[in-house]
Amino acid sequence: MSGYTPLGKTIAHWLIDQDMKQKDLALMVGASTAFVSAVMNGKKNMPTKWIGLLPKHVVQKALEVKIENYERKISELKELRK
Repeated sequence: MSGYTPLGKTIAHWLIDQDMKQKDLALMVGASTAFVSAVMNGKKNMPTKWIGLLPKHVVQKALEVKIENYERKISELKELRK
């Protein structure tokens, strides 16, 4: 699971639990396998349309990551203003 973000790890664990592969998730959410991989590696954001398609704990992790990113950006902006 090298290179995965915390969200990517959550998705990967869920896929393993469901005996699914990235290809299966791609079909489920209507995306390419490459896009799913990019989301798991943090190169792309998880689309909001996936929210209703993924289990609650995966969506919750995605929201936590988004909040952490916003908080980091706010902190960086505050530092720039000093």
